[in-house]
Amino acid sequence: MHEYYRNDSPGRLSVDVYFRPTVTLETRQSTVERLEELHRRGTIRELSIDSMPDRVNLDSVSETEGIVSMYDRFDRWARANDVELTPAFAVSAATSTVWGETRRQLHPPVVCMVVRCDSTIVGVFPHSTAHSHRSVADALDHLAVDRLAAVLPESVEYPPPPADACPECGAPLANAQGVLACYECNWDERAAQTGHSRRSTEPDLIG
Repeated sequence: MHEYYRNDSPGRLSVDVYFRPTVTLETRQSTVERLEELHRRGTIRELSIDSMPDRVNLDSVSETEGIVSMYDRFDRWARANDVELTPAFAVSAATSTVWGETRRQLHPPVVCMVVRCDSTIVGVFPHSTAHSHRSVADALDHLAVDRLAAVLPESVEYPPPPADACPECGAPLANAQGVLACYECNWDERAAQTGHSRRSTEPDLIG
């Protein structure tokens, strides 16, 4: 059964989590509880909980078109960021004794989690790098302390700056009489356009 939650927090993260039927009740409950807590805190703005079959036929798109398309997106993310979805996502070849056809089958992990910032995928868990394995639990641990970037590939820009964030420090910008300005680091749009990154904080001197 698909469950979807959304809150009004200013956060930009959304999480999709998928469980295979063979997942243990304890693993499912603990994962959902941690995600629901992150959603209540506002760390996650949107949360989707869904199921995924134990086995997916990659060569029969008509049967599982949505899941095959989803796996293709995960695979593109992994290749673009030089990480591997295997062995968590295992692909095997199976030959039918009736038809004699060989088809590729995907065996997803018992729990899969996708993290998006705005609408862009920034992380698929589990995945593997040349030196480590990053699990769903790793991602949850780092989300809980606002350090998700530590378990993302270095090539992922996280978080991508929002349009209304200061380019110097990332703080929200204010509109000061038609000029965007940052009250955290004193950056302002007009000063930047004239080759200066910050507005002067010195009082005007009248001679």
